[in-house]
Amino acid sequence: MTVGEKSPPRHWLDALYVRFSPRSRLFEEGWGDFERWIVQARPLRERPEPTPLGVRWGRERRWFGLAISDGEAPSPLPGLKGEVATVYLRRLAPQGRPTRGRLVVMCSWADEGWLLRQPLLLPLAFSGLELWLLEGAYFGRRRLSAGLLHLPTVADFFALGLANVTEARSALASLRAMGDAPVGLAGYSMGGHLASQAALTLPWPIRLAALVPSHSAAPVFVDGPLSRNVVWPALGENAKQKLTEVLERVNAHALPAPLPGARTVVVATRRDGIVPAHSMEALAAKWGVAPRWVDTGHVGAFLLRRPELRRAVLDVMAGAAG
Repeated sequence: MTVGEKSPPRHWLDALYVRFSPRSRLFEEGWGDFERWIVQARPLRERPEPTPLGVRWGRERRWFGLAISDGEAPSPLPGLKGEVATVYLRRLAPQGRPTRGRLVVMCSWADEGWLLRQPLLLPLAFSGLELWLLEGAYFGRRRLSAGLLHLPTVADFFALGLANVTEARSALASLRAMGDAPVGLAGYSMGGHLASQAALTLPWPIRLAALVPSHSAAPVFVDGPLSRNVVWPALGENAKQKLTEVLERVNAHALPAPLPGARTVVVATRRDGIVPAHSMEALAAKWGVAPRWVDTGHVGAFLLRRPELRRAVLDVMAGAAG
C-alpha cells in the first residue's frame, strides 16, 4: 500500500470473528511488575547463544509416512508460574524420505493445542520438513486456570511474550545442533510477531516466515478489536496511552537489525480487521523485505489461503527472501 492510499474495507470473516469469539478478561488485576520482564529481556538484545531445550519425548506414532511424538520440557525462562513453566510441543517428522529442513512453529493468540495449526502444517511435513509446534505460555495445558484465557496483569502479558521468544530460541538451538538440514522459524499473527522477535535475538542468521504479523502488540490490543478484552478501568487513568507506551518499548524496532544472511518472507493481508496493514508493513521494513500481499482478511488467510501461507514457508526454507 502507498502513503495516502485508502485502506480496503475489513473482511467480513474478521467482523464475524470479532463479534462472536469468546471474550477474555485481560489485566483485571492491573499492571503487575511488568518492568521485571522488560529487564529480564534486555540481555537478548546482545544475542546470547540459546540453551537447547531438554525435551522428554513420549511414544512415537506413525501416520501415513509421518512420525508424530509429543514432548515436554522445563521452560528456559525462570520465574514463570505453575503450569506455565512447562513447555509442551509436538513433533511432526517425515519418514522414509530426506529431511529438507527443520522448522519451529509458534502459536497465534488463543491457539491452544494442535488442532488449529496441524491441518495447515501437515502438507509441509509431507513435503519433507520436520516441524516442532510449541504450545504457547498461558495457553492450553499452560493456562493459569480453567475456563477462558486468563492473563490477570500486564506483567503476565509480558511474561507470555518473553517465554514464547525464549522457548523458541531454545527449540531452534536443539534443531540446529542436529546439523544436517536448514533450520527455520514460522508463526501466524501473534506467532509471526513473536517469531520475528526471537529471530532478531539469535546469534546466527535464521530463515523466518512471518505470516500476517504485527510489528507490535499495541495496534492489536490497544487500538484494535482485541482491546475489547482489556479491563481498562483496572489500569487507571490514561490507560490506553500508558499501555501503548509500554508495549512500544518492546516492539520489533527496539531489537537489533537482522544479521547478514537472514532469509525472511512476510505475508500480509490487505483487508485485515485484526492487524492493521501499516503494522505488517513496519515488520517487513524491519527485515528489509516487501510484504507478499494477499487480498483477504486475518481469518480468511488462515482458513482460505493456506496454499499461499505454505508457499511462503517452503520458499524461505529453500533460501528465498521477500
